[in-house]
Amino acid sequence: MARTHAIQTDFLTGEISPILHGRVDAEKYANAVETCENFIINMHGGVERRGGTHFVSEVKDSTKKVRLIRFEFNREQAYILEFGDLYVRFYTQNGQIQSSGSAYEIASPYTEAQLAELQVAQSADTMYIVHPDVAPYKLTRISNTNWTLTAPTFTAPKWNVTDKYPRAVSFHQQRLWFGGTAGNPQTLYASKTDDFENFTVGSLADDALEYVIVSYKLNTIQWMSSSGSLLVGTSGGEFKVSSGNDALTPTNVQVTRQTSYGGKNIQPRHIGYQTLFVTATGTAIRSYEYTWASDNYESEDLLFLGEHIGKKIVKEMAYQMHPDSILWCALDDGTLAGLTYDKSRSVAGWHRHTTDGLFESVSVIPQTSVDQVWVVVKRTIGGTTKRYVEYLDPNLHVDSALTYSGAAISGITSGGLSHLEGKEVSILGDNAVVPNDTVSSGNVSFGGFSVSEASIGLPFVSTIKTLRVEGGNPSGTSQGRRKRWNEIYVRLYDSFFPKINGIRPPVRTPATGMGTAEPKTTGDVRIHNEGYDLDGQITITQDLPGPTHLLSIFGTLGVGGG
Repeated sequence: MARTHAIQTDFLTGEISPILHGRVDAEKYANAVETCENFIINMHGGVERRGGTHFVSEVKDSTKKVRLIRFEFNREQAYILEFGDLYVRFYTQNGQIQSSGSAYEIASPYTEAQLAELQVAQSADTMYIVHPDVAPYKLTRISNTNWTLTAPTFTAPKWNVTDKYPRAVSFHQQRLWFGGTAGNPQTLYASKTDDFENFTVGSLADDALEYVIVSYKLNTIQWMSSSGSLLVGTSGGEFKVSSGNDALTPTNVQVTRQTSYGGKNIQPRHIGYQTLFVTATGTAIRSYEYTWASDNYESEDLLFLGEHIGKKIVKEMAYQMHPDSILWCALDDGTLAGLTYDKSRSVAGWHRHTTDGLFESVSVIPQTSVDQVWVVVKRTIGGTTKRYVEYLDPNLHVDSALTYSGAAISGITSGGLSHLEGKEVSILGDNAVVPNDTVSSGNVSFGGFSVSEASIGLPFVSTIKTLRVEGGNPSGTSQGRRKRWNEIYVRLYDSFFPKINGIRPPVRTPATGMGTAEPKTTGDVRIHNEGYDLDGQITITQDLPGPTHLLSIFGTLGVGGG
């Protein structure tokens, strides 16, 4: 049996489709994994156990779906909006905005069934909202507890219930743009310059304009995006709206088809100089960027390697710039998929995230040093459907969690965990794992220990599983040959010890008392004398309510001869 020293230095290709598991010859195979669940791929190459979710509030009516939409005045003043059935609620600074002790809310014209098709465009404290069946509305922030949602009186065109209303909206070159009505599916409408509600068409440079995209098929405008040019996606293709090097005016509009993939009515997201959009089927995400070499916009399928993830329909997208560049996607099966992406560094790796429930909506708002990911999660509590607004917290490693900090206590006795009634929860107290407990009357016990800091929430498991190992056989491929890891090392950074192929290396002794802080490790952890099999795969899991940051995997591998 030949012996080799194998290493996987990074995980930047992420989780790849099962139909690519035979491509041991591909360059990206060496940096890919079979499973990346509840681990986030870092830009530097390692994988880190995702943050747990911090519970904020139950939605107004848990029997109905809601949607989260971002409202950002600046990095210091950013809000999450809960659009529900005929109402809007507001969140900021990790909590729900309240007035007189109750959730502050305003009425809205959008029903539960209409929420998925909302698109928005924001300028300062004003956001315009469109839906194909509802006249455009304008949301204005006056203060945290004073918001208005009104139907503006546009000076032409007067869209109507027969021809319906725009489904796409964007700001571009100091104009407000609409498009995609049922009566005029390929018509673009642009406001007068710096007069966003005046659509009176004229011939002066700052007058409003209308333009019909002429193509061989009548495909409805689905989205618009302001880049160097105005990018317009229809259900059958992608177009560039430009005027050479000049500002757009009623007399110099040029619309040219760039690609013919077709899009879904989900607003695209910008990552660097690229625009990312969902295709018409909802099962692929494509990048869209201008290239000097071809003097054209080109597109790449970002779900090609993660084809199995694309078998689920993408419902929403949100982009988190800091600390890692991640496109978050809410899928129709309740999975939250993440794409760690930076084309300039050749980074594009998918990771999947699950919870005790279903992720239904996702949005991102900036904070001082990081971007905060907010989600709506549908959970079953005591046999009843609950929908909770939560946000990912990198300092937590349990879900729908609450935290405590103060004088030492031996449990939660105030009923504060009623949102998890009847659920078994994991508890980290003073950085020590204490026994799980089941929430009863909103309370839990800390197993006889007193702690001054605690996080309590639903447990989840993070899993990395490598692909079938290739190499080490001098007579050819190692596929189909007996293999044995004589020793496996995992290189960790500031981590709780994970399980390696089901074995957690001994980090505590029988003399270590319960309630003693779990040791964190930066360095290499080893197990040895693994059994024989044909695949040589390594599975690393973490089920403790603490951090795990995996940098690389390596060891000594024996491979049977030919």
